[in-house]
Order: sequence, then C-alpha cells, then structure tokens
Amino acid sequence: MLRALVAIFVLASVALAVNPQAKQLLGQVQQLSLEAEKAYPQAFPDLPLWKQAIEVAQKATQLEPDAPETWEALARVYSRTGWWIRAEEAWHRFIALGGEGGVDSLTEAYMGLGYAALQRGAIHEAIAHYRQATRTDPKDAETWVWLGRAYLRAGDPVQALPAWREAERLSPSPRNHYFAVQVQKMTRYGASAVADFYRGYAAYEQQRLPRALKFFSDAQAQAPGWTEAHRWVARILLELDQSKKAVAAWTQVIVLAGNNPADTHFLKLAKESETYGFLAAKSFFAGIAAYQAGRLDAARLDFEQAGRANPKYTKAWRWLGRTDYELSRFREAAAAYQEVLKLDPLDASSAYFLKLARRAIESSP
Repeated sequence: MLRALVAIFVLASVALAVNPQAKQLLGQVQQLSLEAEKAYPQAFPDLPLWKQAIEVAQKATQLEPDAPETWEALARVYSRTGWWIRAEEAWHRFIALGGEGGVDSLTEAYMGLGYAALQRGAIHEAIAHYRQATRTDPKDAETWVWLGRAYLRAGDPVQALPAWREAERLSPSPRNHYFAVQVQKMTRYGASAVADFYRGYAAYEQQRLPRALKFFSDAQAQAPGWTEAHRWVARILLELDQSKKAVAAWTQVIVLAGNNPADTHFLKLAKESETYGFLAAKSFFAGIAAYQAGRLDAARLDFEQAGRANPKYTKAWRWLGRTDYELSRFREAAAAYQEVLKLDPLDASSAYFLKLARRAIESSP
C-alpha cells in the first residue's frame, strides 16, 4: 500500500524563498497545514483548511514560478490530501527546477495514481502509473510489487513474472517469494483464471473471506488442475468453519499435490474441526506445536483457549493438565484434569495425574 505520510506538515525550505511575499505565503501554507492536521481526522483537498492551503501555495508558485521551494510546498499539500494527479505535476516541476529529495515523493504520487486506478477498475491505467513508479525509483520493492499485482489483476502472469522476481530480489519476503514462484506456474492457466485468483488473494488480504472464496472457486473451476487454487479454497473453507467441505477440499488437494506435510496437517485440522470447531481445533494444534518446541507457557495458553472455545474438547483439557503439571502449576493442572474426568470418567491416566497434582498441592508450602 501507499507509504505512510508524515502526520505534521513540515516545510523545511521556507527560508529559501527569494521574494519576501512568497516567503510569507509559504509560512501561511505551513500554518494552515498544521491547523488542518489538528482539525480533521483525514486529509482531503476539499476540506476548508486544506483547500485554503492549496490556494495559498498556488499563489506562491505564481509569484515565484522558478523557485523550487514554492513548488515543493504545493506538491506536499497535494500529496498530503491525496490529489495525486496534481502532486505528480508539482513534484515534476520541483525536480525540474533543481529541487532535491523529490524522487520518493514523485514515486509516491505515481503509486497513489496507480492505486486509485485499480479501485476504479482501470487496470491498464494502473499498470502505466506503476511502471512510471518503477522507472522513477527502481530500487523500491513495493513499486514492483504493485506492478506485479496490477498485471495479475489484468490476468497477465507473463508480464507479472519479471515484476515479482524483481520485488523478491529487492525484498525477499515470504509474500514476494510466494508470488515469484506462483506466477511462474500461472502462465498455463489462462487470463481469466489468473485474474480471479488474484482477486481472491486481494479479498483474502482484506479479510473478506466469502468474497475471496468466490474468486478462488471461480479460478478453480476454470483451471481444475490448478493445485494452488484448490488449496486456497480449502484454506478459506476451513477458516469459515465449513469443516465438512474443508475436509473434502483438502482431500482433493492431496490427490493433486501428494502427501506433503503442510497439506496433511490441514486435512487433520479440518477433520478435528468437524468435531470441535475451527477455533478450538486451531488452538489445540497450535498448542501441540508449541509443546513439541518446548514452549510450555505458550502451549498452555493455546490448550486453555481450545478448551474454552469448546468445553467438550477432552484432549485439550488433558493436554492443558499435562502442561500445567510440567510447569508445576498444580492447582491449574488439577482443575484441567477434573474437566477431563467430567467428560470421560473412565480416563484412568487423567485420574492418576489428578491424584498426583492434589498431592503436590497438599505438600506445597
């Protein structure tokens, strides 16, 4: 997403204005911007104080059209208020007049224009803006990320691939690596399926799970052999707590991809979720992983959350008792084992450890 803008408007170059009247106007721009920051939770060019700041900055550029600091003041207000087309023009002028430090801000303007175009569905316009951003600042990984995103939105993985590879080279994050690998595979599935896959991922990032499920399902329907589309459908069904469908979906993933550990884990999680619910099962499996890694404090919290999410989750209470006992939390261990025995009175092992926990409580000072 767009880089964060500074909350307080700062005009560092006020003192550089040659014309005293222009200098006074730049001071007014700074003051109006500071007042606007305090007055409004968001910055828009049509809000009174921001509108006034823009008008004053425009007067300064008319008075001193060849002074880079007047254009910097105007460009900053345009950028702060998200008026990206005007910001692009003003930053260009600032740089052309020899102003220093405007490249990042010009890049940001291109990114803003690209994002606005994406929101309108003007994909090819967005691509053009993002390409300009990569040319302006080719070392900024996010410019390549968004160029890659735009090409995927257009259903063009061939053009998206070099953008994602460059993004991964500059910033080898898990997300960038994932897309650099996946886009290579997407070239065989067709523009429509690829576009739906990307829309699904974008919706998932926004936590709009039903919408994401629809797009991934559409991609899956258009490319039945696309394992990753199946995998995302299965993942979202699980997160939506549609466990029965998730079991079938993860089973299909394993048919397509084979028995790799990650997919097998999620199939087990889906089956456990059928009985106890997704939140409880997810917490339980997280607890097992933490316990096996020796992180007992984290494990007990996960087991406790699983038991609270589903009070009939016998295994969760049993593991909570075991972990509390190993942590010498004997009262808590006894309480957990009591929950186990309420659900399964014939659990001899839990009855035994309940006795041990009670003895430890009695012998403790």
